Amino acid sequence: MSNIIYIVIFIAFIFIAYNGYEKFKEWQNNNSMPIVNVKAIVIDKKQEDNNKNMDLIDDSKREMKNEDRYDRLNDTYLIAFQDIQTKENMHFNVKEEIYENVNKNQEGILTYQGTRFHGFVAK
Repeated sequence: MSNIIYIVIFIAFIFIAYNGYEKFKEWQNNNSMPIVNVKAIVIDKKQEDNNKNMDLIDDSKREMKNEDRYDRLNDTYLIAFQDIQTKENMHFNVKEEIYENVNKNQEGILTYQGTRFHGFVAK
């Protein structure tokens, strides 16, 4: 029985180490990329509700009450952009404040570095 516990702990350690390594590689790759400014349009917004079975919620259909604010602490906010010139689609995790202040079909200047979102200034 104790061998099973050691095996589970070892597998958990390997999993955590691998995830840490992947995050480090992404961080390192982003740091080596140039900071890019492009004209872009917001094509979609999604909120990943990490408190309710990881459901992906369409922002326009979500009703939110003040008491639900606490539940949103672990939510992930995603915004999809399209580069106006190249038509390339990109999506980024953003902070809640940015998510709330950006609207679908809004145009502006997107600033990013690899997979790292730096900002979006609407026109």
